[in-house]
Amino acid sequence: HLEGAINIDSRPEVEPDVVCDITKGLPYEDDSVDMIYALDFIEHLERPEVVELMDEIFRVLKPGGRFHHRTPSDNGRGAWQDPTHRSAWNINTWRFYFVEPEYRDLYGTKAHFKIIDLHDEITDQENKIVHTHCTYEVVKQSPKDPKIIVAELVDGCGLRCALCWNRNRKGSMKQMSLETVGKILDKYNDPVHRIAWYNWGEPFLHNDFETFAEMVGESNAQNMMSSSLSLPITDSRLESLRHFDSINISLSGMTPEIYNIYHINGNFDLVMKNLKRLSELGLSGVSMTWLSHKHNAFQLQLAKEFANSLGFKFFVEQHLNCEVEDLVSGFEHELLKDPKYPNDGDACHIGGWDVIDVDGNYLLCCASHNVKIGYTIDDIEGENMLSDAKLNNPLCMDCREKECWRMF
Repeated sequence: HLEGAINIDSRPEVEPDVVCDITKGLPYEDDSVDMIYALDFIEHLERPEVVELMDEIFRVLKPGGRFHHRTPSDNGRGAWQDPTHRSAWNINTWRFYFVEPEYRDLYGTKAHFKIIDLHDEITDQENKIVHTHCTYEVVKQSPKDPKIIVAELVDGCGLRCALCWNRNRKGSMKQMSLETVGKILDKYNDPVHRIAWYNWGEPFLHNDFETFAEMVGESNAQNMMSSSLSLPITDSRLESLRHFDSINISLSGMTPEIYNIYHINGNFDLVMKNLKRLSELGLSGVSMTWLSHKHNAFQLQLAKEFANSLGFKFFVEQHLNCEVEDLVSGFEHELLKDPKYPNDGDACHIGGWDVIDVDGNYLLCCASHNVKIGYTIDDIEGENMLSDAKLNNPLCMDCREKECWRMF
C-alpha cells in the first residue's frame, strides 16, 4: 500500500481497499482523481487492454492530474522473465504513443498526456533487468475553467502600441461579417466558453457594433470586450456594452506624455473622457489593466486610485518589466531567442486558445498574426483537431523549443 492512496486489486484475498477488475473500467467519476500509481502492473495486461486502460486513466484524472508507473523494459530480461507477463514495453512506447498526436491517432487514443519524467533504470545489474519510470500529467480542459476563444472583430485599430503585432502595419481594417459572428456564437454557445472579441484590433470600429452587441447579449457563453477607448464613441455604442459579461480597458499612463510613450498615436484626453462616461453606466464587469513598464512605474498607485474612484477592477500586467525601446527592438525578430520577460507557468497557455480571424479562419495562436492552420469556423470538427494542428506546426514547435511563449 502507498500511504494516503486507495489500493485497487481484482483479488479479494489480498484485502485491497477496492476490489475491481480495472480492465472493465475504473470505479470513479470523470475528472475526480488526483494521482494514479501502477508499479510493475501494466506488463500483466494484454496490449489492447493497456490502450483502453490509458483512456480510462485519462478519463478519471483531474485536469493536471498525474499518472506514474514503473514497467519492466524489453531492453532487459525482466520484460518476459515472469511467466504471468502478457505484454512487453520500452521507453519509446511512453515517449510517443500517449503524448504525440500522430501516434495517438494510430489507435484513436483519447488519452493525452505530457511527460513530466521518463527514464530507464537498471534495477538488477546481475540479472540484466531494466525498468522504465514514467510520470505523465494529463492534458485536458478543466470543466471549471472556461475555454478561451479569441475572435478578431476588426483587423486594425489605428494605434501603434509597442507590444502589438500590428505595430508596423495598419491592418487591413477588415471587419468580421455578422454571419461569421453568428457561427462563432452558435459553435461556442455555452457557459464553459469565454469569447474575447478582440485580438490586436479595436472592436468599437466595427460598423455594425450595436447589432453585434445585441447578438452577443443572446449568447450563453461568457463574452468579453476590450478597448483602448482612444477613439470617439457614440452614446448608443457605449450603451451596447451592457450586453457583455466583462469589459477591459488598457492604460499605460496617467498623463499624456507617459501614455503616448506606449500607446503611440493615442488620444489621452479622449481616453479619460470615455473612461468617465463608461463609469457612469454603472456596469459591474469593467476592469482597467495597467501595462507596467519601467517608465510608468511611478504612476502605478495613481492609476489604481483612479480605477477605484471609477468603480473599476484594477489589474497590472507586470511582465513588461523593460524599457519600451527594448521591447520595440525585440519585436523586430520573428521569434525571440532570449526573452527577458518572466512568466507565471511552465507551459504555453495561449496555444490552448481557439483564435479566429475576421474571415473565420483558425490561427496558430493570438501571437502569430495570420498564421492559419487549415481550418475554418465552418469545417472544424473534433476537440483534438485544432490542438493537434498547432502542435505539429513548425512555428509552434520552434516557439515551444525556444520558449518564446514565456514573454506572453
